[in-house]
Amino acid sequence: MVSFLCLLCAAYILGSIPSGILVSKLWAGTDIRRQGSGNIGATNVYRNLGLGAAGLVFAADVVKGGLAVSGASYFLAGEWAPLLAGLACVLGHMYSLFLGFKGGKGVATGFGVFLIISPLAAAVSLVIWLLFLFTLQWVSVASMIAALGLPIIIYFTNAGPEFWLAVVVAFFIVLNHRQNISRLLRGVEPKIGAEMKFRG
Repeated sequence: MVSFLCLLCAAYILGSIPSGILVSKLWAGTDIRRQGSGNIGATNVYRNLGLGAAGLVFAADVVKGGLAVSGASYFLAGEWAPLLAGLACVLGHMYSLFLGFKGGKGVATGFGVFLIISPLAAAVSLVIWLLFLFTLQWVSVASMIAALGLPIIIYFTNAGPEFWLAVVVAFFIVLNHRQNISRLLRGVEPKIGAEMKFRG
């Protein structure tokens, strides 16, 4: 039990590492929280620092999720250890220990988790995300649809405990998009490539 709790804490701390802030400071000597939407995720980094910096942030966040799951699988037996470690990592990204329990929306980190746990479902979810991104050009909408679609995909491809993890992760991803939902309802949510002229 002690080892299991230590593993969950390690996964949470790993998820808490603010990739967006680290990359923005190394890339441009700036704090991404003071630009655009103020979010630390790859989308805000892309809008303000370009594709290269955003790609690094996205990759780092994906790797966090993958490492949490892979580490749990290596050190502990049982099917629930990697699932709960993955959840702890995603929650760490969303509610970072280093940022006063604030953070990103968890999309890239969640993708990294399911890339290890259920690669097929993750791949299909990525295709869905790309389809809606290029069709509607709203990153937030594409992310929420892909997140909500993930449990359905897993249910029909591998209906195990991964399904419940996907449900929980989708819930938190949508919850963390509540400001985007508000902007969508008001008709002021910027599309990809648009200038960010608001804070929050």
